[in-house]
Amino acid sequence: IDPSNFDLSVAPNEDFYQYATGGWQAKNPLKPEFSRFGSFDVLRENNEVRINDLFQEMTKIEAAPGSVDQKISDLYKMGLDSVRLNKEGAEPVKADLAAIMQVEKGPTLTKALTEMMLDVGNPLFAFGVMADLMDSNTNAFYLEQSGLGMGNRDYYLEESNAALKKGYEELLAKLFVLSATLTEEAEAKRAAADVVAFETELARASWSNVELRDIARSYNPMSVADLKKRYDAIDWEVLFDELGKVQVAGIDRAIVGQPSFFEGMNKLVKQTPIETLRYYLAAQYLTSAASYLSDDFYAASFDFFGRQITIKPRPLLFSQIGKNLCLLVYVQIKVLFAKLSCLLRIEQLNDDVAFIMGCFDCFYHDAHSFLFFLIFPSKSRGGLQYISSCFSRNG
Repeated sequence: IDPSNFDLSVAPNEDFYQYATGGWQAKNPLKPEFSRFGSFDVLRENNEVRINDLFQEMTKIEAAPGSVDQKISDLYKMGLDSVRLNKEGAEPVKADLAAIMQVEKGPTLTKALTEMMLDVGNPLFAFGVMADLMDSNTNAFYLEQSGLGMGNRDYYLEESNAALKKGYEELLAKLFVLSATLTEEAEAKRAAADVVAFETELARASWSNVELRDIARSYNPMSVADLKKRYDAIDWEVLFDELGKVQVAGIDRAIVGQPSFFEGMNKLVKQTPIETLRYYLAAQYLTSAASYLSDDFYAASFDFFGRQITIKPRPLLFSQIGKNLCLLVYVQIKVLFAKLSCLLRIEQLNDDVAFIMGCFDCFYHDAHSFLFFLIFPSKSRGGLQYISSCFSRNG
């Protein structure tokens, strides 16, 4: 504990928050891009600087063709090429959007959902593998509620958030036009309104944050046969086949986190026109992709997610490099921290691929958690359960 973070001029029984954090607030004024700023934010900021410095140094060397350094530096330079990004505009996403606008209910819808879940987000629901809460020696396949573009159900349901809901609708309309998904502004506004209405109904089926804290209630094992019977709007065979190609195969049971949500989602998908579902998927895709496209996409995304909801955007290059070259960056980070001579025992890390992949997924979603597992490698194996929960529950 750093005593300078306290404000001893205030009695704790008068204003405990000021007493406990007054010194910290004085030393760390809240920056306009943050809605809060604590010790973990400092850790995240410092970590971003270190990783960025590492990548910048790698761009200055003459890397051997095909080497780790060459792959990372090339991807980093591509991300810095704003001229190219602005020239390309929506071109990088047009093929995927065209495919989305052709989906039909049934196998093609499920295939599109699964591909997006593996790459850009979690439309409708989320899945992940983590330790079985009733048997820590066994990994289990979990299904969780998700699919809300604004993340929190209260943004859709509480009247006090009406302005945010309107701002989100305006963002979607703008993204539809920018991407040429719809060329007429009136059509884009109608499609955006339909998507927000769909997500509002999905929010009604979603559990509240209080309900999600009930771990026992969230543990609902089901056989694959039960999944097919109860939630038949999803083609589970297609989903598992797609997963088997890249991640896990042989799934015979799942643990459903929120059964009532899946019932509501199943009913909603059945009764919603396919055109609305297409626009919903396109909206999910575009809100995920906007920060990686030209300046007009980035500005539209930041205006809502960076100003109205005040969620600090994820670093563009870090997330993409980590996603595409995870193991290679891991090697370079080992070198970086060794040079820093920190109290890190990185050489003790178990080079289990699943662990490393989990660490990096956790890092690009939650930088302080990534560092935690570097600092405390002895906790790494049990930590996989926490890492998995970082992304399986967040949508």
